[in-house]
Amino acid sequence: MYKYTSIFGTIAAISYGIGYTIAPAVVASFYVDEPNISVHVLAMCRYFGLTLLFVGVVLWGFRNSSDSQVKAVVGNATIVVGVVGLLTSAALVLNGTLKPFGWSAVALYLVLTVGMLMAKKEDPLTH
Repeated sequence: MYKYTSIFGTIAAISYGIGYTIAPAVVASFYVDEPNISVHVLAMCRYFGLTLLFVGVVLWGFRNSSDSQVKAVVGNATIVVGVVGLLTSAALVLNGTLKPFGWSAVALYLVLTVGMLMAKKEDPLTH
């Protein structure tokens, strides 16, 4: 399960990472109704994209790990980020900051979190 969750996370992170790095205004337009996004927000989107690329590369390297300590650390980190990301994204959609497309972020965080929780349940050495 670690492998499949990591592959899913890699694909999502690298896809969004490339989008936010190369075309931040286009990707941001799916989430917010701002006709004129400031250069400062676009710069932050690019940094966010670079962070997502890093996450994608880490998850890709992690996908075949047999080291239970590595699985525990990366798995726990993914779960913590997943829960915080899920709650943050849901709150931003519910309060109207993000457009309904923001639910896609909620879904991504949910799949990553549940996938890693299931992987940890399957592998008792990573608790």
